[in-house]
Amino acid sequence: MKRGFVFAALWALLPVLLFAGGKGEAPPPEEEPVLSGEGLYDRALSGQLLELSGRLSLRGSEPFPEPVLTDQEGHEWYIAREERKVLSGYEQRIVTVRGRLELREMILANGENRGTRRVLSGIVLVP
Repeated sequence: MKRGFVFAALWALLPVLLFAGGKGEAPPPEEEPVLSGEGLYDRALSGQLLELSGRLSLRGSEPFPEPVLTDQEGHEWYIAREERKVLSGYEQRIVTVRGRLELREMILANGENRGTRRVLSGIVLVP
């Protein structure tokens, strides 16, 4: 009998415990800032969310061409290979995308550093 009463009391108090904020609503999640604009190539850091516009093209040869977005300043932003399907059919068009930046050092087999490649992943087309 006592066990059933305790269970019923907890069940009745559950909404009060879950929504103790008063309104019964969870606080809105903080929206992550999205960087865009001129000079982004030099100021963006790895892990940041970016929004870019530019012409999409394919670099390299089959069967593994890499999608590349060339912005209005002439900078190249590589698109992660797993994101290729999202952008399929947009080659040679100007598109706006949102994605997370990863900076990759390009080191050749002989140890020569060819600079930093900027790669975007988690791509979403922005209308």
